[in-house]
Amino acid sequence: MAKYRGLVYVKHGRVGSRSEGPDYYLQTYRMDYLLRYQDRQPWQPDYQLEFYGRRMVEVEGTLADRQTIKVASIHEIVSPMIPRPDALGPHLGEPFTLKYGQSAHLDDAKLKLAFLSVDQDSRCPIGVTCVWEGQCIVGLSLTKDSGETEKFTLTARAGHPELAAAEVFGYHVELHSVAPAPTKDLPHPGHEQYQLSVEISAIA
Repeated sequence: MAKYRGLVYVKHGRVGSRSEGPDYYLQTYRMDYLLRYQDRQPWQPDYQLEFYGRRMVEVEGTLADRQTIKVASIHEIVSPMIPRPDALGPHLGEPFTLKYGQSAHLDDAKLKLAFLSVDQDSRCPIGVTCVWEGQCIVGLSLTKDSGETEKFTLTARAGHPELAAAEVFGYHVELHSVAPAPTKDLPHPGHEQYQLSVEISAIA
């Protein structure tokens, strides 16, 4: 299960002359999710969710689809504004930082991404004139909670965004940036200094 934090709000809809709803939504820093908790008829309120209307909450649950959370539990939190997602760890569709040798678990996708290696870094150092811009190739692995793992590489090269993305297990993995950039004084940073900005999103 994954955790989501945000503001609960209610929408009422109408179909013909019959009132449909209410529907309960969670406004998070990233997007709005439809909340499903108790089994009910379309015109019936969900009194558990109704109680949290206009309140900041933490919801624990699973994604029934990309925009619907099947709620397992909900409780109020104290927060002056909608919490940023980095306080809860990475999620689908949100860029996050991954340091060399580390891994990150995405609860809402049941996936773990690991930064395994720096296979090549020929990027032109800052302050140096080069014949070409160079590239940085990094090795990663994506592991399902079931244990299945796939290794792959992504390449950061200016003007070639297709090299910085891969499709793995039905997910789109994209490399946004590699730090640090080589410089005239430090053309070959130590591997332990590297960190990536990456994003994983579901393929519709």
